[in-house]
Amino acid sequence: MFIIFILYKKIFVNLYMEFKKTVLIIAIVLLIGTLIFLGSMMSSKSKEANWPPKVAECPDFWEEKSSVNENGESIVACNNLHSLGKNSCKKTMNFSADRWNGSEGDCRKSKWAKGCDLTWDGVTNQQVCNNDVVASNDSSSTCK
Repeated sequence: MFIIFILYKKIFVNLYMEFKKTVLIIAIVLLIGTLIFLGSMMSSKSKEANWPPKVAECPDFWEEKSSVNENGESIVACNNLHSLGKNSCKKTMNFSADRWNGSEGDCRKSKWAKGCDLTWDGVTNQQVCNNDVVASNDSSSTCK
């Protein structure tokens, strides 16, 4: 009877250990598969996203001051408090005008900022100028 008990115990322990080993292997495989799936989903979503998600009203490190004109329209004045960029560039700019809005406006902002040696996240580090947009000879889009 003692021999049967020892054999039963060895068989039970071996089966139990095999079960634990099998469960552990399955859990590790599922974890790795889930991590690969989540990583690929996050990677594909980050390629589709625009950066920055919201472009600032003013170039980097410029102060933004909002006011309302007599018509009730919001006007944003951008002030270069740190004297960044070329000295010949204006220290105060108003990008609320129609010429600075839309895809052509973004292109004008990019050309103006690059001409003044300024950085502007979402403007100077992105391809905002289409081939359809013709460079303007207007003096307000160049560095002053």
